[in-house]
Amino acid sequence: MTAMRRLPILASGLALLLAAGCTQTEGGTPAAETPSAATSGTADSPADEVPVVTEPLDPSAYLDDPCRLAPQAVLANLGFEKPGETQNEANNSATELTGPGCSWSNRGSAEMIAIGVQTEARKDGPGGLRHGYQLYTSGEWFGFWEFTTVDDYPAAYADVDDRRDRGQCNLMVGIADDLSFYVAASGYFDEPDKACESAHSVAGAVIDTLKGGS
Repeated sequence: MTAMRRLPILASGLALLLAAGCTQTEGGTPAAETPSAATSGTADSPADEVPVVTEPLDPSAYLDDPCRLAPQAVLANLGFEKPGETQNEANNSATELTGPGCSWSNRGSAEMIAIGVQTEARKDGPGGLRHGYQLYTSGEWFGFWEFTTVDDYPAAYADVDDRRDRGQCNLMVGIADDLSFYVAASGYFDEPDKACESAHSVAGAVIDTLKGGS
């Protein structure tokens, strides 16, 4: 499978395959953050419109146990009391196309959170946000793309279409020019705004972890 086919399963609604086989694709509204001015009409190619990562982060120490990327206290504060479930090739074949991840579910509601490091996309192509943006500008997969930032790292809300007002939010964050991770929040039907708020909180926690924070 080519690199251009790897990323869609990651950051679109199908990313929720990493969340214990969830098939619901409803999503949430965006966090209250102004998108970065990342695009330029003078860019030579779509990849040139993607902001560079000035301080790359290395997730390699967490790939065997990706649930450690987001402290359980952060998830508990969002209503996910149970520890996350590692998603890897041993228990989820989708990760062969994406990369290792972790999922959290809330038994009291349909809410779910999934994270994943998009290691596979970098093997055959540009990887990172550039890969995702190529899929958007080419029309090959993403029908929705909105640049933003998470703790000064370039990021984007991305999906096959914009489902944030339906309780689903998919957020990709660049941690190197050729590597990104995603956070997918779903099932926030009663309070759609909380989907992106939750995704943004978890993404910030992942960055903090990778920087060596608590």
